[in-house]
Amino acid sequence: AARATVESTTDVDRSLTPSLAANGDGASFVSLQSYDYSGFADCWGPCGGRNNVDYPLLAFTKLDSGTPVVSSFVLEGQGYGGSVNLLVASGTRALVGTGWKGQLSILDAKNDAVEVVRSIDVVGSPYQAAQSGSTAVLSMSLDGAMTVDIAQ
Repeated sequence: AARATVESTTDVDRSLTPSLAANGDGASFVSLQSYDYSGFADCWGPCGGRNNVDYPLLAFTKLDSGTPVVSSFVLEGQGYGGSVNLLVASGTRALVGTGWKGQLSILDAKNDAVEVVRSIDVVGSPYQAAQSGSTAVLSMSLDGAMTVDIAQ
């Protein structure tokens, strides 16, 4: 019987928990979520969550090389909610949805470092995604649906 092996590991701050993961052809992405509830003071009450917090992510590249590269990145706060609620990958890019009534961000990890290559203002809250190639079809909860080409 074949056995799974651990090829590499990476440490993360103990206050962070891996949340969502997405695989592209050239990179894999993992969102990290904080369970430190002290940040809720920024927006407690009507919005029920944190307001404009930062969102830490990890990108894994060169997975087939035998020496994977792990890059950490912090997406600056947008919207309400306090967590990444959508993560879809294609190639070396990831589409990241955060909070409620915030933005979608497209990240690129092609050069072993993560950068925001595009931001998209949204009316609603990204809820779920289906993917065909580099196109993501997003359910925007009560605000309809939209498509995003992650490659552009």
